[in-house]
Amino acid sequence: MAYCFEQAIGIVKDEIKAVNWYRKAAEQGDSDAIKILDDLNNTESKETTIDTPKSYNSYQNIQAPFPGKIIEVRCSVGETVKNGKILLILEAMKMQNEIMSLADGVIIVEIRVKDGDTVNKNDIIIIIGY
Repeated sequence: MAYCFEQAIGIVKDEIKAVNWYRKAAEQGDSDAIKILDDLNNTESKETTIDTPKSYNSYQNIQAPFPGKIIEVRCSVGETVKNGKILLILEAMKMQNEIMSLADGVIIVEIRVKDGDTVNKNDIIIIIGY
C-alpha cells in the first residue's frame, strides 16, 4: 500500500488527478485503492464525497480572491449552477463578498471549505467541472 500511495502522491501532485488515479486502480480491483477512497469519504474535514466517478471535459479551480473568513457556503457537491449563482460568502475587512459562478451549466465537483473556515489569497475553495 505504501508504494501505491507514494506513486499517487509522488507522480501526481494535483489532488483531483490523484483521486482519479485511485478510482482507476479501484475499478481494476485494487483493494488498497478502494480502502483509500473509503477513508477519504469518511474524512470529516471535507464536505465532499469522492466515491462517484464522473467525467468532465474540463475542471476549474475557484480561488479565494483575498484572505478572509467563509461566512456561508451556498452550493453543494453535484449541483449544476447557472451564471450569477452565489456559491459562497467570503468576509474580508468586515465586508461580505459574494463569490459567484461565472458560467451556466457548471457542476460543483468539490467544496474545500465550510462555514467558519479562514482562507488565504489564492486558496482553492471550490472545484467545478463542465
